[in-house]
Amino acid sequence: KIALIFFAVDLWLSGCTSGPEVYPPDQVPSYVREFKSLTLRAHIEKKDTKIDLSAGEYVSIMIEGRIRWSKKGLLEDASAWNIAKYINGGKHKLFYNVNGGTFESLTSGRLSLGIIDGYHNDNSGHVDIIIIVWKTKDYGQISTFLEALQKRDPDHRGIVHALAQARSLK
Repeated sequence: KIALIFFAVDLWLSGCTSGPEVYPPDQVPSYVREFKSLTLRAHIEKKDTKIDLSAGEYVSIMIEGRIRWSKKGLLEDASAWNIAKYINGGKHKLFYNVNGGTFESLTSGRLSLGIIDGYHNDNSGHVDIIIIVWKTKDYGQISTFLEALQKRDPDHRGIVHALAQARSLK
């Protein structure tokens, strides 16, 4: 029991853990280079996703979660504009007014994600994140896979937003 408690505390303190299985790994199509789900704890400023991107690759990121911005604050739905992406030290807001979408990586480097806040120690809650690195730039294929994801989780706002964007660009 003690070892299990230490393991749970270690996962919580690490800030970024594997998330729930969103899609069976053996069913991911060949045009997906990497598929990862993880959980980002709100008290963490920035966390390495362990995903290396090449310039020109398409990446979809979809988020869902709730964050309390202070000890006495309300638990709020996480918005993607409260999440930053970092590639080679460059920091950019993930998206504006949506919780998911696809972007082209302008530079090569390691992808990190973090919560945008001046003081992280009083935050609580978490954001579940789905990251897909594509081997394709075909929004038809991207839409097809995102539709399959949405069927598995129809209420996930990040998937809904990413799928709407992919359909409009298809």
